[in-house]
Amino acid sequence: MNGNQHFRREGRQPINLKVQLRFGHATDASPVEAELSDLGMGGAFILTSYSASIGAIVSITISTPTSWEPFNVDAEIRWVSDGSGKQPPGLGVNFLPMGKTEASALYDLIQVIDYKHDEQNTAS
Repeated sequence: MNGNQHFRREGRQPINLKVQLRFGHATDASPVEAELSDLGMGGAFILTSYSASIGAIVSITISTPTSWEPFNVDAEIRWVSDGSGKQPPGLGVNFLPMGKTEASALYDLIQVIDYKHDEQNTAS
């Protein structure tokens, strides 16, 4: 595989959804506002100008219309874009193992995104 190819186990859906990030294990740290750009069960791309290191752990708080309460998903930063190329500034993350409640909430959100995406493609 050459350097331009990329493999993901799970597909991603485009999305524009505000999230809050907390870095490391500090629960008292101020959250960083960011936006999900794409999302799948395995990970996401997060639009942010906040700089972080590859391998760092980030806690992502997601508020959605498909969930009564915001839910948190922990992820490992797998790659970082500084925005100098074609990719906007942000973080590529891989989700860490999550509980059933978080996995279900994430799955529900992805199903809604997938449905809206299919609906838009059918209308055009």
